[in-house]
Amino acid sequence: MSSPFVKGDGPTLVYKVSTIIRAVTAFRASELVWINDLNERRKLRTIEALSRYALAPPYVKKYFPMSKELRNVGLLDPTQLPIHPSSSRPVEGELRRGVRVGEILDLGLQQKFKGEAGTYLVTNSSPLSIRRVESFVYEGPVIKVSEWERIWKLENVVIGSRSCGDPLRDSDRLKELYEKRGLTLLLGPPRGGLLRKWKDGLCYNFAQNQGVKDLRTEEALWSALSMLNLVLQ
Repeated sequence: MSSPFVKGDGPTLVYKVSTIIRAVTAFRASELVWINDLNERRKLRTIEALSRYALAPPYVKKYFPMSKELRNVGLLDPTQLPIHPSSSRPVEGELRRGVRVGEILDLGLQQKFKGEAGTYLVTNSSPLSIRRVESFVYEGPVIKVSEWERIWKLENVVIGSRSCGDPLRDSDRLKELYEKRGLTLLLGPPRGGLLRKWKDGLCYNFAQNQGVKDLRTEEALWSALSMLNLVLQ
C-alpha cells in the first residue's frame, strides 16, 4: 500500500494522516509507504510520527516522548484496531498488544506481567490469565518512508487515476496478480503527473463518474480500497 506525500501542515496535516490511517487499517493493508515527493524532511518526520502514534494502543501512547511532531495528536481519530481495548478492565477473549517497558510487559491492565512484546489473549478475567498468540493477528500496516527510486522497483503496482478504465472489467487479472505477489496501490502525488512518471503500472479509475473535478488523496484512497476489497473477494 503506497500513498504520496500530502500537502498542508498543522491540523490539516493531522486530519489527512488520520483519514489515511483509518482507511488502510479498515481494509487491512499490510504496508503504508509515505513517498517523499516534495522533499520536505520536517513534514515527512511529522507524518511518520503521527502514523506510528495513531497505530499504538491507547495505553502505549503515554510512552511516546513529547515532540513538536506530535503537538496536534489530540486531533487524530482513534484507530480502534481489535488489539486496542481502551478499558483497563480485562474481558475474557479480548486481544491486547503488549509492549515491553524495561522488564515489565504492559497490556493496559492494572496488573503488570513479564514476557516478550506481542499480541496476547485474555484467557480468563478473574483470576486474570493471559497467553501469547502465535498465529497471525492484524496489527495495522507497517509504516515506511521512501524516495521515488524505491517505488520504481516495485511490482504489481496499481495506479488510481480518473483518466483510466474500470477495475471491475479487469477483476480476474487483479485477482491473479494479488494471489501471486500482492498489489501496491499508488495514489497522487498532489501536484499530479503520476501517469507521466509511471508508464508500466496498471491504471484504473476507482471513482467512476465522479461529480467533483478532483478527489483528494484521502478520498481517493477510501474509494480505491473499497473497490479493490470488492474485486479481490
